[in-house]
Amino acid sequence: MEQQKFKLERNEKLAEFICIMLGDGHLNEKIYRIQISINGIEEPNYVLYIRNLIKSIFNIIPKEKWEKDNIDAIGNEKGMFLYFNNKNIYDKLIFHGLKPGNKVRNQISIPNWIKNRLKYIENKDKLWEENYILIIIGSLRGLVDTDGSIFVVKDRATLRIEFSNGSLPLVKDFNQLCKSLGIIPQPKITKRKWKNERTGRISVTYKTAISSKKEVVKFLLMVQPYKWIFGRKRIEEELKILGVSLKKALNYEKKSNLGFYITKLANSTQINLKNLYLKYLKEKSQQDRVLIKSENIRKIYEILKENGYSIPKISYLTECDFRGPLYRGDSMKIKSFKLLKELFKKYSQISIPFCIKNK
Repeated sequence: MEQQKFKLERNEKLAEFICIMLGDGHLNEKIYRIQISINGIEEPNYVLYIRNLIKSIFNIIPKEKWEKDNIDAIGNEKGMFLYFNNKNIYDKLIFHGLKPGNKVRNQISIPNWIKNRLKYIENKDKLWEENYILIIIGSLRGLVDTDGSIFVVKDRATLRIEFSNGSLPLVKDFNQLCKSLGIIPQPKITKRKWKNERTGRISVTYKTAISSKKEVVKFLLMVQPYKWIFGRKRIEEELKILGVSLKKALNYEKKSNLGFYITKLANSTQINLKNLYLKYLKEKSQQDRVLIKSENIRKIYEILKENGYSIPKISYLTECDFRGPLYRGDSMKIKSFKLLKELFKKYSQISIPFCIKNK
C-alpha cells in the first residue's frame, strides 16, 4: 500500500513526541522504524498514553513487542517496545530534528525549532508566540517522563526532580527549557561513570536536578509530567510514612499556585497568552480546584449576581460558599467552561485563574 504524504504541525504534541524519542526512542534507518522503549509492567498507563499520542499525531496505531518474548529472555523482563515502520513519517521526523544512530555517541540535543524562539518573535509570528510556551511544556514533559525521575527526599521530607542522560547537550537543553519557563534548576550538572553489568562497558551519565520547593512546585504545575500524575499516589504514601502531607512537603502556602508564576512569566516574556490560557484552562478547570485571589472571587460573585444568578446557583457553579463573608473561600472551581470563557472574554477586570489581565 502506498504511504500517504502529510505535513507535521510543529506544536505541543509533536514537541513532546520528539523529546520522548530523544529519551527512550530509536530510529532504524534500514527499515524506517520508529520505536519507543517503555516499562510495560510498571507503566501501563503511560503505554496507553504514548499509543494515543502516536495515533493523534500520525494516525497510526503502533505495534508492540515484549522483551520477555525474545529467545534469550529470562522471562521476568518488564520492558516492551511500541513501534511502527513508515518511510514518510521517518523522513519527516528527521526533517524536524531527530537523528538515527547511537544517541550518546551522537551527543544529541533538542531541535532548534523547539529551543530557539528568537527568530519567530523577531518576525512577529503571533501564532508562534501564543503556542511557544505549550511547545516548551510538551518538550519538558517528554524528557522527564522518559529520562527523568520524581521522588521523595526522605531526610528532608520533600520532593526532587532529576533528569539524566548520556548526552551532555541534551541535559543542558533541559536546563535551558526550564529557565525559559522561569523554573530554576540547580546550577551544576554532575557527571557519573558506571559499568554496565551485562556488557562490561563503562558509560557516562550527566544529571541535573530541580530541588528547591518553589521550583519543584512550578515544574509540576506547569509541565504536569505523567510520572507525577501516575505516581502521585505512591509519593503521597511515602510522605505519609514520614508523617508529612503532600501539601506541607511542597509548601503550597507561599505563593506557589500556577496563576502566580504564569502571570510572572507572561510579564517577563511579553508573550500574548490569551488563547493559550483558554486552552489550558479548559482542561484544568474541569480537574482541579483552582486557587485564585479573594478579590477575584468577589468580582465573579458580583458579576454573576448582576446577571441574574441566585446565590445557590452561584454556589453550585463555583463550588464556593457565599452564605458567609465573600472572602471566606480561597478557591473556586467553575463547573461550566462556557461560563468561565465568557467571564474571561467579557470582563477585563477579572483575572481568571491561570490567566492574566488584558492590558
